[in-house]
Amino acid sequence: MNQRYIINARSNSSEDVSIQRDSDDLIVEKLVNQVAKELNSGNDALHFTAGIIALCLVVSLVAYSPTLCPLVYLGFAALCLPYRVVSFASRKWTFFLVDFCYFGNLACCAFLLFRPEDRRLEAAVYALCEGPLAAALIAWQCAWLLGSPDHVISVLIHLLPGLAMYCHRFLAVSRQPFRLATHIGQALLRNIDPWVGAAEAGAAAMANGGPQPGGLAARLSRRLAAAAAISRGRVPCPAFAAAAAAATAAATPTALDAAAAAGRNGVSYPVCTASAAGASLGLTGACLAGVDAAASVECYTAPAGSPPPCPSPAWLWLGAAPVAFYLAWQLLYFLVVQVACRRMILAGGYDTSYRALARRAQRANSPLNRLVRSGSVARRLLMYGLLQLLFTLAAQGLAVVTYHSFAAATAWQIVKLLVPLYLGACHQCLRLPAQQLRAAAAKLAAAGALARVLEATPLEGNGRRPVVQARAES
Repeated sequence: MNQRYIINARSNSSEDVSIQRDSDDLIVEKLVNQVAKELNSGNDALHFTAGIIALCLVVSLVAYSPTLCPLVYLGFAALCLPYRVVSFASRKWTFFLVDFCYFGNLACCAFLLFRPEDRRLEAAVYALCEGPLAAALIAWQCAWLLGSPDHVISVLIHLLPGLAMYCHRFLAVSRQPFRLATHIGQALLRNIDPWVGAAEAGAAAMANGGPQPGGLAARLSRRLAAAAAISRGRVPCPAFAAAAAAATAAATPTALDAAAAAGRNGVSYPVCTASAAGASLGLTGACLAGVDAAASVECYTAPAGSPPPCPSPAWLWLGAAPVAFYLAWQLLYFLVVQVACRRMILAGGYDTSYRALARRAQRANSPLNRLVRSGSVARRLLMYGLLQLLFTLAAQGLAVVTYHSFAAATAWQIVKLLVPLYLGACHQCLRLPAQQLRAAAAKLAAAGALARVLEATPLEGNGRRPVVQARAES
């Protein structure tokens, strides 16, 4: 039988000890490099870049055009909610889809799609999205990990509905997302649009809606500029419309004719409140040219009127309706998770939010955990439901404050953005390195290299090494 002898720590041969140390160092280095490759794949850099882009897009969107926030949120929901269904089903997380956050997102989408100007529904959905749905970012410590698509989507699922409702109520120049999308589409697809600046209008359009000179690139540039202007609330000036009529009567081939022709062809754009169309859309604004408005073809709209007060009775739409929605969801969750599918969950090893929160509370071992998770199963479920109800009521009270105060609502948006970013930074800088070190130590221990490293490490500061008897290995 071939035998390999590990050098005794008290060996008198310094050359043999040096050879053994070099061999151990090579083994350790090789294993560490292997662990590093396993923990850091090329996809991590791509995911981190995508997370940075998502963060920049959210901030840029609010700064550039808050009116687009509801539209962008609807696009996000159309893409990410079906992805969540497929992703969770493959990992036996299906019952996470019964959580309140997904029902809150569905309520917000339904409001923006079907009844975006209903003040009563706006108040109720606002209280849901800016109350318990947004406050869950802080209560459940949702971390915005820029390198994790699942964490980014989780944060946006809680963040974007409230942000869309905030922009819809306080900052939007139009409270009809579909009509806004229609105007943008018309600006991109039509050959003629009245959004060309007065300085370039004469050379940019022909009379009676004829072809525009300048080639495809120039037309595409003007269409993109028109779409950007619509999204920011820059609209045709009413005085410009009067000048267009005069220019058309004089048969002058200018941009004013083109704008009038576009209007005759059925192109409908929002305008300032000086016209009937602008009044019907609820737009307000002032011409950029000041008193000499005829010299300009653009106006800049203010948000679509000051936020109106809550419809009467306020206690119903800001209080009772959101609570009723929450209680209906809580009952549905209990019937699905604890009654109808309980055996399937236990037998199939499915995870639920209740189990995940219980594990987190057990690790924290806080007094609240001991209060909620003591006693029988029925008592635990009751205490868990009561705790969620208290949290919902407290968060809804915060939403009522932000509903009536623009300053409070703006501050709440900043808090919702910064807290997940801070939690993500803590995970990235503190927890993730520790997890990687534990994974590397486990890999080294499994290969036996960690024991050899420890054998060569002094026990005390006097440089003495542990006594290790030579042993034979087959």
